Amino acid sequence: MLDEGHQHDFATKRGFAAIYNIMWRKLYNICFHHTSNKHLAEELVQEIFKSLWERRETLKIEGSIENYLSRAARLKVAEHFRNQAIRARNLQDAIQDHPLAENTTQQMLDLHFLDERITSLVDQLPSHCRQVYVMSRHEGLSNTQIASSMSISEKTVENQIGRALSYLRKRLANLLK
Repeated sequence: MLDEGHQHDFATKRGFAAIYNIMWRKLYNICFHHTSNKHLAEELVQEIFKSLWERRETLKIEGSIENYLSRAARLKVAEHFRNQAIRARNLQDAIQDHPLAENTTQQMLDLHFLDERITSLVDQLPSHCRQVYVMSRHEGLSNTQIASSMSISEKTVENQIGRALSYLRKRLANLLK
């Protein structure tokens, strides 16, 4: 439980560390309860705290930070499963749209490898570029929504998406021949 002094003190390193130490286990338990995956739960909690730290100067939390972070954990789990479903649907669409759509083991392995390769390449994008790309391509947000949520211009969003797509095209060119 956080005392009043720690409620909104996440903008300083000391306050953030205190909140991290107090809340990490609770957020982990929430994520693990919904995912039943230790590694994934840890990863989701890290993403929550990373986001909190990155937005520490502009984030305004009304009410308890404990409630805010608990809700963030539940939303992060939902986002993970939504993204997982989107990837599965995209993979299924790719299989069905393939001109020689036969459900052979090799084709399934090739598509799975390609999906893993794309995910790996997206993870290698610079943080800001990756965030814009994921919001656009995985979460289905419009450029306007992305610009608004990240406090950047729509032109910056377009440039970041273009940069990400160019990077992916170059890195995947030999696989898609």
